[in-house]
Amino acid sequence: MTTRGALAGETVPLRSFIGVAAGFTAAQTSVTASPYFLGALISGGRLSASTAGALYAVEMTAFAVAMLLVAPRISRLPLRSVAAVGMLLIVAGQLGSGFASGEALLAVLRIAVGLGSGLMSASATAAGARTAAPERVYAVATAAMTMAFAALYLALAAASHHRGPVGMFWLLAAFSAALIPLVLLVADNPGIPRGPAPIAPPVGETWRFLVPGLTALAAMLAFNYGALAVWPFTEQIGEHIGLSIDRISVLTAIGSALASLGGVVAAWLGIRFGRLAPLTVGLLLQGLGSVAVCHADSQYGFLLTYAWYLGLWYFCYAYILSVAAAVDPRGRLAVLTGMGYPVSSALGGLSAGFLVESYSLRSIGWLAVAGCAIAVVLIVPLCRWLERRSEGPLAAPA
Repeated sequence: MTTRGALAGETVPLRSFIGVAAGFTAAQTSVTASPYFLGALISGGRLSASTAGALYAVEMTAFAVAMLLVAPRISRLPLRSVAAVGMLLIVAGQLGSGFASGEALLAVLRIAVGLGSGLMSASATAAGARTAAPERVYAVATAAMTMAFAALYLALAAASHHRGPVGMFWLLAAFSAALIPLVLLVADNPGIPRGPAPIAPPVGETWRFLVPGLTALAAMLAFNYGALAVWPFTEQIGEHIGLSIDRISVLTAIGSALASLGGVVAAWLGIRFGRLAPLTVGLLLQGLGSVAVCHADSQYGFLLTYAWYLGLWYFCYAYILSVAAAVDPRGRLAVLTGMGYPVSSALGGLSAGFLVESYSLRSIGWLAVAGCAIAVVLIVPLCRWLERRSEGPLAAPA
């Protein structure tokens, strides 16, 4: 079974959608669950907010390092093998975290999870970039991932009641293991660009290709620095307004289901209106949503702003990745750009931990506003450059 791609006559196999969706889900499971297990560790007195932020930063740094190491070689690597190694590290690290008795050992195990998540993310991102319609594959994958996480939130609350953080880690190991058969559906073919083979530029003009790549990476870094600074503390935001862990899990599950509309809308839009307008509007709304969720003062306010915040994050993430895939159809740049997600998440987590201890939970939302504004400044010339490239000779972003 296939799905019609962006170009006439081109199709995307259903297994590509499933494999990329499962890969994205596996890669981001730990990040998604971090507000729960970090919140439980903080509430139980095992970690301070700043230590929790540092632990999150360590895991995200390992995530980024893994993506950085494979990005230059991803067009020559068998994607299923990369995914398999990544899944083994994820499952082993999550399972071991349930037995960890000290902060040092826990940090080592979170590094293992981060490395595995990075390998899995690289494999899924490259697989999506090699399809006929990467913007649709990424959008559908994020929507499906969001729905899976809605169910995971409810299960995490139940696991917390029975075994606390230990139960959460074991649940994450089982959840990740269950994704392995679907993850291995990713295409294993070498990176073959869509359309005519590109002509290598003269050595003196290599910067014309390097600039768009660095611009896409910088946009992802700026966007996620603020938006994902909020993420590890969403459970704490719920507790701050008096919600129980059970109520938070229900609200985040409902909010995630609503947030999946961000991926659905991105899949429907595709590139029918280009990438510039959807990304600019999406980034600005995401920054405002981050501030809104940090200022929520009731359960209904938390639900609506959480869905707003998360839905726009998925929308923008899919579009930024699709921009990178358009620059380099082999998937190398998409993987490198995806690396901006864990790098900025690590930096944002450290900054947010400091702001929470020094000021308040509400202060971290403004990091997202600043990050999204910078991302808009970067993405506008890049999208215009892509439009010009599709119409004529290459030119560096102005």
